[in-house]
Amino acid sequence: MENRLKWCSGKAYWGYAKWKYVVWSNESKFNIVGNDGGARVLREEGERYDSNHVMKTTKFVVLDAKVNQVEYLKCLQENYLPWISEMIEKEGTTFILQEDGAPGHTGKIARNWKNGQPEILDFDFWPAQSPDLNPIEHLWAILEKELKVEDT
Repeated sequence: MENRLKWCSGKAYWGYAKWKYVVWSNESKFNIVGNDGGARVLREEGERYDSNHVMKTTKFVVLDAKVNQVEYLKCLQENYLPWISEMIEKEGTTFILQEDGAPGHTGKIARNWKNGQPEILDFDFWPAQSPDLNPIEHLWAILEKELKVEDT
C-alpha cells in the first residue's frame, strides 16, 4: 500500500502532456479457440495449405511462451523498438514504457539491456499488485468475452 501511495503521489500532477507519452503494456493469457494442445485436422492429401484447413490469427503482439526475460527482450526488440523509433521521430520526444514489475521486466538481463537503450526506453515500473492503475487490465475480460462471442 505504501508503494502505491508513493507512486500515485509522484504522478498526481502529471497532466495530459505527460500521460499521452506513456506506452501502456500488460500481459494476459487466454485461448480464443480450444485449449493449449495441438489441433487435429483431417484433410485429404494435397490440402495441407488449403485456406479451409488453416487457422487464421490476428496479431497484436502475441507471444506463444511464458514471458521470461529472454521472451520479453525478444518482444521489445522485434515489436516495440521499431514502433517506438518511428513514434519518437514523429513526435520528437521520448516515451515512458509502463511495466508492471513482473520478473521478465525487472531481471538483471532485462534491466541491463534497457539501460543500454536510454534514447528509446524511458521505463517506469508501476507498483506491484496494482491492476487498477493500468487501463489495459480493465480490457482483458471484455476482450476475451467479445472474442468468444465472435467465434460462436
